[in-house]
Amino acid sequence: MTEFSLVIELSNGSHQSSVDLEVVKGTTLLQALHDAQLPVRKACRNGGCGVCRCRLVAGEISYGQRQPFALWDKDKAEGFILPCIATPLSDLKIDLLTLEK
Repeated sequence: MTEFSLVIELSNGSHQSSVDLEVVKGTTLLQALHDAQLPVRKACRNGGCGVCRCRLVAGEISYGQRQPFALWDKDKAEGFILPCIATPLSDLKIDLLTLEK
C-alpha cells in the first residue's frame, strides 16, 4: 500500500500552523482532510461546485477520469485544486488559507 505525505498549512487569525498526514494512494484529499477532522468546506464532492478549492503548493495530483469543472483556467494557473476529486501522485503540500469564506 503506497502512502504519500500531505502537509497542510492552516491559519486561525494571526496564528499559522501546519498539519502532517499520510494519505493512501487512491484516497481523495478531501477524504483525508475529513478523516483528520480538519475544517474544510465541502458540498458536491464531484468537482462541480468549487467550494472545497485550495492551493497546491508542492507535489502532483491526479483527477483520474474526473474533471475539475469548477476551476477556470486562471484558477488552475494559480495552483488551485479541488481536493474532493484529487488524489496524490507524490508527497504534497496544500494551503487551506486560500479557501473562500
